[in-house]
Amino acid sequence: MAIQSGLTPPRPSSATRAGPWCGIPSMRRETMRSDIENIWAKSPKVPGERGESLERHTLATIAVLRFLRLRHPGLADVVDEPRLWEWAQLALYLHDLGKAAEPFQMSLRGKAGPWGHRHEVASLAFLPYACGDSSARPWVAAAVASHHRDAQEILDRYDPRAPVEDTGLAEMVASLPEERAESLVQWLTEVVGVPMAAKPDSGSERRQSVLTVKSVLEALRDYRSLLRRGPGIWFTAVALRGLVIRSDHAASGGITELATVSVPTASELAERLLRVAGAGKDGANWSWYKHQEQLAALEGHALLTAPTGTGKTEAAVLWASRQQRAQPGGVLVYLLPYQASITAMHARLRRLLRCEVALLHGRALQALYAESARASDNPSKAEYWARRAREAARLQRPAVWVATPYQLLRAAYRLPGYETLWVALSHSCIIMDEVHAYEPRRLGLLAGFLKEAQQTWCARLCTMTATMPTWLRRYLGAELQLREVWADPGLYRRLVRHRISVVQGTIEDGEVINAILREREAGRSVLVSVNTVSAAQRIWRRLSEEYRMGSNLLLLHSRFSGIDRQRKETRVLARAGLGRAKSVGQGLIVVSTQVVEVSLNLDFDTIFTEPAPLEAILQRFGRVNRRGTHGVVPVHVLQGPLDGQHVYDPVLVERSFRVLADADGKELNEREVNGWLDLAYRQDLAEKYLGQVVGSATEFRGGCLANRVPFQSDTELEQRFDELFDGTEVLPEALVADYRRARERSLLEASGYFVPVRTTLVTQLVRQGKAVYDRDLRAIVVAVPYCEDGGLTLPGEGQASYG
Repeated sequence: MAIQSGLTPPRPSSATRAGPWCGIPSMRRETMRSDIENIWAKSPKVPGERGESLERHTLATIAVLRFLRLRHPGLADVVDEPRLWEWAQLALYLHDLGKAAEPFQMSLRGKAGPWGHRHEVASLAFLPYACGDSSARPWVAAAVASHHRDAQEILDRYDPRAPVEDTGLAEMVASLPEERAESLVQWLTEVVGVPMAAKPDSGSERRQSVLTVKSVLEALRDYRSLLRRGPGIWFTAVALRGLVIRSDHAASGGITELATVSVPTASELAERLLRVAGAGKDGANWSWYKHQEQLAALEGHALLTAPTGTGKTEAAVLWASRQQRAQPGGVLVYLLPYQASITAMHARLRRLLRCEVALLHGRALQALYAESARASDNPSKAEYWARRAREAARLQRPAVWVATPYQLLRAAYRLPGYETLWVALSHSCIIMDEVHAYEPRRLGLLAGFLKEAQQTWCARLCTMTATMPTWLRRYLGAELQLREVWADPGLYRRLVRHRISVVQGTIEDGEVINAILREREAGRSVLVSVNTVSAAQRIWRRLSEEYRMGSNLLLLHSRFSGIDRQRKETRVLARAGLGRAKSVGQGLIVVSTQVVEVSLNLDFDTIFTEPAPLEAILQRFGRVNRRGTHGVVPVHVLQGPLDGQHVYDPVLVERSFRVLADADGKELNEREVNGWLDLAYRQDLAEKYLGQVVGSATEFRGGCLANRVPFQSDTELEQRFDELFDGTEVLPEALVADYRRARERSLLEASGYFVPVRTTLVTQLVRQGKAVYDRDLRAIVVAVPYCEDGGLTLPGEGQASYG
């Protein structure tokens, strides 16, 4: 039978054939078949058509569960419950049977309003016929009752301790027609193959014996008793509820198959890289770096340190391939700190892995639409494909994800549906790139989360960085049990690309401006990197107005609309992208904030940068002479300002500058940078920041990993999760007309006119009367200057607006 055969139920189509019904008397079979076919689980997408049948939806959920078992073969061992998959399957067979209630069916057909009862509670009336094991009944009841609503809501509304007449259960059970209920019981036992645990009585009391209020009350009491066992059942509860919710939601979204991770071997990956390079198809001709070979052989958690441009992504893929050979299962998750770099990695991994890749960040839908729009002149078609891709990612169809860590943190903060994320992370491979980019408190939070994923859910972790101070390396190594892999010292020597040049003055000094202009006049591409949007806009205006540079001057920062930023990035990549054909005599100046550190694959000839922490400075240097094809080139660090500009720790900025000043005129060997970082942090800052990391991790464990209630999300933690973010989007008045026109074509196209800003800045604008929510536009409209070349200019922002 299906329950005992490794999740191999009949396909949805098989139940429509006569075969499975042949053991039932002909007349009853016809009635039963008609009853089952006419029970809907979903209303029709197009009015007047048939809705999706309960049978089809139920069997679709079982199909998804089968793929979940292929994806997570060790999940039952992780939670130490061998009956996990059996319970999940039983729960899915039962979970929507309560929809057979006549008022619910009338509602689905548009002939009545919403039913006043929860269908999942009505489904519990069928529990005696599917579950004879007294130890399993509470778990199956809980999985059925919780597949839409939390335990507290269900048990408050249908309190099994209350007088029956106060619960409405009698009315609920009476809403399930007698013959329809009998047909469903027979369908369960004689068609689906669920072993019958109880048999309906015959005779005058037959109606009462099929579905009873007593059965529902007993199931609710079992559910309540299970919850009283407390945190000890939490892990099993998470796994069970996660499986049922994921199966139900995927099937409801039209998904019946889930991908499993398939990571290429070293030779397969080499062949793909060679094809991209146009160098033949024999992977044996490919030469891997030593750190890539070491990571490919390492089983377990890792910390890779290697220079920019030496194949850390490929090394991580090789590591994941090794982990999958040792312990198949889970998903492959690639974490990055910034949306722009995530979107770029999404495209890169699709090319490398040749599979569907989920894109998971706050503006993923807009990014997917932009990609689709580039391939189609039809906005409606582009929006359709973008929404399909986003929905597939939301429902976890792909086995490879590219995401911000905050998408995974939803699990720890117990947002609704959080159980599906913990299930997904079971035995998964997590790659965390650019680990140095997080500020200490966020890093502590992430470290606490990753440790929980490792220890409880058997996730495997690979962290990667180009540079990292010793204090942080030691902490992460000990806390996350990371084995270190370093690039070969000889590789660092061969990759020397930069010579440090300290420049007197600030970015707005006339002599500095002249030095920048001389580089451009010599035909070079120049990156001018500053720490605040306001500074970037001032420099850009000065160069634009005084020197009339036209298309040879570009400004990049975070406060452009999505459409304008995409146009700018396309122009910058055409002029200064890695691997582009160099235009002789066409010098270029790009003025940018920190966005250039983390997003585009750029390759400038030189840089002038304001002082910043050493890690940030090195990221900016990494956008210059990426492959060393120009020999050793100067990278210019300005003398000031050293006050951090309300963006960075001024002590760390000042010390970082002193370290660079001591190296003025010297070639930069990135292997030595880790020692430079220790000089910048010294003992006092190292202890300060380590304390912040440890304190944040401790707070995370106390807040997110304690007081966990089975089958229950947490509204208080959900609010704290929202507080992690200080960002929203606004619509400048200058773009309102364009937004209206675009909205007529596509809502996603229209969303490209929004500009991201910090929530605190919007609050200031509201107080000044310069921001208002427009109900018609469904947008915060701001009355501040905006232009496609300069972006959004906020009044009185000082130096605190960065990005």
